[in-house]
Amino acid sequence: MMLYKKIFLNETASTHEQLKSMVESGQADDGLVVQTAFQHAGKGLAENKWFSSPNKNLLCSIGRKLDFVEAGKQFLISKAVSMAVYQVVAELVADLAALRIKWPNDIYVGDRKLGGMLITHIVSGQMLTYTIIGIGINLNEESFPDEIPNPVSLLQLTGIHTQPGLVLDVLLQKLDEAIELMRSDEALLNKIYLNHLLRYQEWAPYLVKGVEKEAIIRGVNEFGFLMLETRNAELLALDLKEVAFRF
Repeated sequence: MMLYKKIFLNETASTHEQLKSMVESGQADDGLVVQTAFQHAGKGLAENKWFSSPNKNLLCSIGRKLDFVEAGKQFLISKAVSMAVYQVVAELVADLAALRIKWPNDIYVGDRKLGGMLITHIVSGQMLTYTIIGIGINLNEESFPDEIPNPVSLLQLTGIHTQPGLVLDVLLQKLDEAIELMRSDEALLNKIYLNHLLRYQEWAPYLVKGVEKEAIIRGVNEFGFLMLETRNAELLALDLKEVAFRF
């Protein structure tokens, strides 16, 4: 297992930004982990913010030098991290049939979001040099603000409190295993990701480029674009700005 160096902060603006700043100042080696009890400017995908009450949930960012990955194949890392988080949560929830990865890398139970991640890369030429993996998992949150559309916590699902530090230890182990699989068998990683993907090969409603459509997920291409087929057999490759799931 990778030898991780953990830094715990009682509070920070964002573990992602904290680790990014350390990378930029040359203080971040491979395997640096920044964990916090509370972040007041947590980052999600695009302009989204990540809500978490103090001392309730797992909030961390992990730095890895995955310099064997080509920049054009960086979505493999998203698949690997998604698989690792999925496997951690699968040990804690009872309803595995409802546990899914929502493209690109959110963790859902039914139609509710349990966890998410923000992954950014530093690139040199055609290869990655450093990857920052920000992860948030709702563990012990008792209630959420009304403006958050569909959140859920493990406590709400199971009635059991979970220690963030213990979850982090398991997560790091699962992440190592997922990265090794990414090195050795991309095809298997892709298969596992699709097998756990929410709505894969199922007809469902989406907002596609501003238009309501019923479509079916046929896959995710090597660049991370969602492959949707509409009812009129139109196959679309869509990025995050072009498609929204309807629940």
